[in-house]
Amino acid sequence: MPAPHRLGQQRVPHTQSIEELFPAPQPHPSPRYADLTAAQQQLLHDLAGHRHAWLIRSSADRLRELGLPHTQEALQFFVGAHSTA
Repeated sequence: MPAPHRLGQQRVPHTQSIEELFPAPQPHPSPRYADLTAAQQQLLHDLAGHRHAWLIRSSADRLRELGLPHTQEALQFFVGAHSTA
């Protein structure tokens, strides 16, 4: 099993990680968090918590095409609603 995609810890471009983990659009209106794989959840957590907003902006079109939250605020809400304390 491949290692989780961790932004900032691997030298894999984030767009490549998005393409690898989300090869097709997600169900509409939006995917259920519980239906995502652990690797998909981790990537969205990493994007939501990334300190550089440009990373989200540069990925927004692809995230939108996939039916995923595409702003940092929306990603934070999406993953935050499912985070364990």
